[in-house]
Amino acid sequence: MSHFSTIKVKIKDKELLVDALKNLGFNIIVGDQVCRGYRTNKVDVEILIRRENGYDIGFKKDKDSYVVVADWWGIKDIEQDKLIDNLTQMYSILVTKTELRRKGFSVSEEKLSNGTVRLVAKRLS
Repeated sequence: MSHFSTIKVKIKDKELLVDALKNLGFNIIVGDQVCRGYRTNKVDVEILIRRENGYDIGFKKDKDSYVVVADWWGIKDIEQDKLIDNLTQMYSILVTKTELRRKGFSVSEEKLSNGTVRLVAKRLS
């Protein structure tokens, strides 16, 4: 019996997804991988967080955005909601900074004590 859950996230850019995961401190493997779960259950993914306990976290493209694939039953040290929230926040920051820089702005970032991130954009002359 498979315990894998698939969670759709509003993430479209693979490169920025990889950067967001790295910024969150995850060691990832990019490319065709197998995400492991309960016993011999496996799912093919494009990006993988390999975990020592055999319960991996993977990401794969589903139509126009990515989904998170994991057997959360065996993942006790990472809260699913917290991971999704942190990943979504980091990805949003990277998308915003990338777009602002593309439009000619310089961007600085400030992390507030409550977890809020403040971005300040200034037009380069």
